Amino acid sequence: MNITELYEKVKKNYDERYRILEDLRNMKPPEPFNWVQEIFEKFYGSDKNAVIYYNMENEMEIKVSYNRLISNYNKLINLLRKHGIKNLL
Repeated sequence: MNITELYEKVKKNYDERYRILEDLRNMKPPEPFNWVQEIFEKFYGSDKNAVIYYNMENEMEIKVSYNRLISNYNKLINLLRKHGIKNLL
């Protein structure tokens, strides 16, 4: 079972979460493994709100979608790569 299949199983069958999380804890991700590409983009890439921030001083609500987070992540990664940073781990 790979990490993507395991994640799908967690979403579908909430009752088995403890056993599945134990399996996940003992699992080593494949090399290379990119959490954003392998999991985040696949399951959460949408216009749904990922973050909702409410500023109480000016009573302004800021909503950030998953797609916007992914886009900003990709921009940051490309900038870091442009400056010679290839691996952050």
